[in-house]
Amino acid sequence: MSGRPLVTVVGATGAVGHAAAAFLHRDGVPLRVVGRREPALRSLAAELAGPAGGPPQVAVADLTDAEALAGACAGSAVVVNCAGPATAVGPRVAAAAEATGAHYVDAAGDDVLDGQLAAAGLPGPGRVAVLAAGMSPGLTGLLPRLLAGPPFTRVDSLTGYAGGRDRFTPAAAADYLASLTEGYGTAGAAWRDGRVAAGALAPRLGEPVPFFPGLVSAFPYLSGELRRVAAQLGLVEASWFNVFDGEHTLALLGRLRSGGAVAPGEAVSQLCHAAELDAAGLRPYQLFVLELTGRTDTGPLTRTLVARAPDTYLLSGAVTALAARTVAEGGLPPGRHRADAALPPERSVRRLRDWGALLSVEVSDEAAAAAAEVEEGVL
Repeated sequence: MSGRPLVTVVGATGAVGHAAAAFLHRDGVPLRVVGRREPALRSLAAELAGPAGGPPQVAVADLTDAEALAGACAGSAVVVNCAGPATAVGPRVAAAAEATGAHYVDAAGDDVLDGQLAAAGLPGPGRVAVLAAGMSPGLTGLLPRLLAGPPFTRVDSLTGYAGGRDRFTPAAAADYLASLTEGYGTAGAAWRDGRVAAGALAPRLGEPVPFFPGLVSAFPYLSGELRRVAAQLGLVEASWFNVFDGEHTLALLGRLRSGGAVAPGEAVSQLCHAAELDAAGLRPYQLFVLELTGRTDTGPLTRTLVARAPDTYLLSGAVTALAARTVAEGGLPPGRHRADAALPPERSVRRLRDWGALLSVEVSDEAAAAAAEVEEGVL
């Protein structure tokens, strides 16, 4: 392992950071884990020690202490941020990476974080930054690109559903709530004829959605990531829904969307609690259903992709690890990149399956509703 570059994971004791560190260590990547609590870091290091190699290095640093953070990142080829919220923490970790001459990968962040780094002149000359390297954004942009490959010669319309049932960590809850109001995307919007169409879609509450179990609620949301994917693929239409399987989370989001006066910290606590109630006694799951229409050399084609995952944070950590490996291996040119556009879709999804972060990825040449009927008939 000594010949390979060192990767440092900041926020390694969180759910995403733990998963990212585990995947990197399993692949024999020299690793350093950083966080505020030394006992938790030592416990993580002991857990990771095994056949893949000895325990990772441990460095204790508070993210508000720029000098300590830079010291914890010293000697790294790549610094990975898995702490959140991304817009509050990301610029600090990116600055520490820059100060120590390292490349930078962020498990979260999108347009807002990109703007913050651009304003700070990060990354510097010759360095790489990869943002939005998680499940969403990240994998939610990779999957449409995977589906749009051959045999399509032109793609026209995309409809996607992503979600399921899982817990929220405080950092994930804060990032999700920020995405509703702070420039990450537009609720109710869709992509129509090359532009954002505000208010084009309405929520689907307590309805069946292909491949999702029972009745779920689907909220239309056009993210910055999907806008870029739609423009780059030349889509005429794109509609995306975030799916929630649980009445407590749904009820809370309804109250928050209606403008209920709740302090940010209290909203985070309430969202974590609601998701915990919905998941109590039930197996968590994440499901992605994408339907894409277009043309091939022989005529029109509709394809459906269904991907299943056992855990949100395991999947996000795996995407983060993929991005970190790609950067460490010199796979990207200098500058800022988004993970969905920077990582090769087919190879990345294959690796996620090999790692067990994705349980299955199935593609069929039919509409989503028809494909779901076939699956129900088989079951």
